[in-house]
Amino acid sequence: MPALYVLSVPEFQPLIDYAEAAAELTVLAQGDYRKIECAGTVTIPRAATGMGQAVWFGALVGGFEGVILEFNENRLMIGPNIT
Repeated sequence: MPALYVLSVPEFQPLIDYAEAAAELTVLAQGDYRKIECAGTVTIPRAATGMGQAVWFGALVGGFEGVILEFNENRLMIGPNIT
């Protein structure tokens, strides 16, 4: 199952807020991080978070599980590992 680990700091709170409101995403607390996961593909549109590009491009610093399908100024998509 793909997952994104987001450091729980004010700068990344808009991303966490978006994930908590998205029906297809699950957010779990794990220490100083929030684990955002999905049964399919974790998809987060930057515009929906209201995050600026400088902070947005730091979204992966907490790590992730799966494969990055897309990560640009508009969208982040993490899919499941295919083995």
